[in-house]
Amino acid sequence: MSDTRGRYFVGEAFDEREEQETDYGRLWFATPSRVYEPRSVEELASILKQCNRDGTPVTVRNTGHSMNGQTVTDGVQVRIGDIRGVTFIEDEASVEAHCGDSWDSILKAVRFPEWCPPVFPNNPGQRIHMAGTIAAGGIGAYSASRGGFWNHVTWLMIVTMEGEVVECSREKNSELFQYSLAGWGRVGIIVKFRVSVEKSKHGLVAGGAFFHSPADFFASYQKLAAHPDIDLLSCQIQFSHHGFLDMPWAAPFRIGFGYEAADERDALEKSERVRDALRHDIHFFGHVENDANVTFTMTPVLNPKHYAVYVFPEEEATVGELSHIWHDYLLPRERFMDFVTWSRDAVREHGLQETFLRQPFFHSLIHVDMCGGYSFKHLEGTYPLVPEIRAEDTHTWHINYSHNVPRASIPSVIGFVDEASTRCYRDGGKRYLYGTHRLGRDQVVAQYGLETIHAWNGIKKQTDPKLLMNRGVIPHLDEML
Repeated sequence: MSDTRGRYFVGEAFDEREEQETDYGRLWFATPSRVYEPRSVEELASILKQCNRDGTPVTVRNTGHSMNGQTVTDGVQVRIGDIRGVTFIEDEASVEAHCGDSWDSILKAVRFPEWCPPVFPNNPGQRIHMAGTIAAGGIGAYSASRGGFWNHVTWLMIVTMEGEVVECSREKNSELFQYSLAGWGRVGIIVKFRVSVEKSKHGLVAGGAFFHSPADFFASYQKLAAHPDIDLLSCQIQFSHHGFLDMPWAAPFRIGFGYEAADERDALEKSERVRDALRHDIHFFGHVENDANVTFTMTPVLNPKHYAVYVFPEEEATVGELSHIWHDYLLPRERFMDFVTWSRDAVREHGLQETFLRQPFFHSLIHVDMCGGYSFKHLEGTYPLVPEIRAEDTHTWHINYSHNVPRASIPSVIGFVDEASTRCYRDGGKRYLYGTHRLGRDQVVAQYGLETIHAWNGIKKQTDPKLLMNRGVIPHLDEML
């Protein structure tokens, strides 16, 4: 099937394409009619100005790590990954970089793990670019204590469809700033940005807690999210049953946590406070041998942050002809466990257990089908497009599903995604739109609210009067212009 932009869903038609003609999930394919690859902000501005004069729509691409075909087109594609340059401003505790700079290059520039962004992907080595994270949202294990990545972006440089270069921040051109964070490049391309960084403590204690009861799991999850010593936090839900393993980490519900410490004494003191609050068995990670192999111990171990930050290793998505489908859901606290319980049952009913990315345990001797999630703290600031659910709770609760599937299995997985989206919105939740989705108009309205959509579209009309940039990047919004 194809949409109005001529993209093709892999379940119906597939051939061997260049990497740049698909996105990370290998669900959407299209061959651009023309490709531009600017190497500077000035060159990009000139290209956009000319396309605007000609009335030529453009689709912007960075690494193509999004999942819903946002960066593929059979029209004009502008690839911004060659616009690079990182500056670490140590005395201001910030880093300034460009749209083509990867997370890995930025971590190296700030001398990670000595310094690091407050929220960042689980593991060093990420090839995805930080500007794409800003444009899509940005959550991770540190979000339980540090909020979303959007909370730590302090300044942006935007190039509009008319070729104007505009600087914006919370104080200057604040509306453009607010509607660029998680804004999917609808109002302009983020070409340069400044992000706060922080100095790390000596090392990181990491561990896990394992549960058979969903109620006990979530009660403990909430306690840890609110605990002042916790720095990073994640959860994992297991779909298959490994009851033959009489070990705690065979339990279906688990929590991964960590806290930075200045020294061994600080680590022990924090560990005791966490034990007292949780009142549940805790298994700490021993000395981390490499990214995938860890040992468990009952005694906290202070690991170097560089190695211990990747708390629960996850397999890489399979390449080749398999498609990778991930989808994320954000729920109010009171509906989170109902959604998780429903989804576990639905996965079994659809027979999808074997489609999940598997996480290795016991030095990769066993691989477990799991999904994972984060909590993220609500900090001060107005960010109308980010997927927070600001009710009475202090956190938003997130769950993610990742599948690797052959083409024949795509329709059944997409059917599960549609069911889950329907239930999520019914329960007062939102989607994290970085993943696969087929949202209807009412769902998009539920995601953002009409007032926010009208304000967003109003800014787009100012920065892109001919409505040429990134058409259809989120469904139905352009229809409401």
